[in-house]
Amino acid sequence: MRETEIAAEIADWLRSTGWVVGEEVQLQDGPRCDIVARRGPKVWAIETKRSLSLNLLIQAEKMIPRVQMVSVGVETKPLLSRSGDVLMRLGLGLLSVGKNGVQSHLDPLVRRPDPHAQLRDEIRPEHESGEYAIAGSQTGGHFTPFGATSREVKAFLSMNPGSQMPEIVDGIQHHYGSDEAAVKLLRAMVRKGAIRGIIQRGIGSNARYWPEGTEP
Repeated sequence: MRETEIAAEIADWLRSTGWVVGEEVQLQDGPRCDIVARRGPKVWAIETKRSLSLNLLIQAEKMIPRVQMVSVGVETKPLLSRSGDVLMRLGLGLLSVGKNGVQSHLDPLVRRPDPHAQLRDEIRPEHESGEYAIAGSQTGGHFTPFGATSREVKAFLSMNPGSQMPEIVDGIQHHYGSDEAAVKLLRAMVRKGAIRGIIQRGIGSNARYWPEGTEP
């Protein structure tokens, strides 16, 4: 099985048992998790690979401070001698995918995560819909908060070309902590070319913005 197939089986199994599932969830501070599921107050992060490996354990361990439960998912059940001891010491659960569907071999330890680092609020409708990358994919295209803000900027300017940045920020939904931060950082992102297809005319607070090809 490909990693995407393993992740898809686990995601479907979670949905069938009442979990809301987000796939390829990008955190604002860097890491990306294959599957993040929430049900009521609980949040469960699951990292998937074809087989149990040190890299998979390191990847999963990074999620421990952020959620109540963390598991790894692999294609077939590994031998649980030494690897089982490591999983239990880390408090990681173990799932496998095979001809009998998804099997749970070790339950994850239920923790109280850092309240400022939970993944719960990182799950967006875009993750749940599969509009972006599917869990286990390595080809990019995953949803990011900045990407969503960039699309909002482009959509606003398509209807309101020549707007200044405060006008843009006032008319969109963005991921920044405040409108003031959004104005400052979006100006910088446009200058760097990080938002493609947007043209700036003027400098500083006098700058105005147009979709590429429509500027005067």
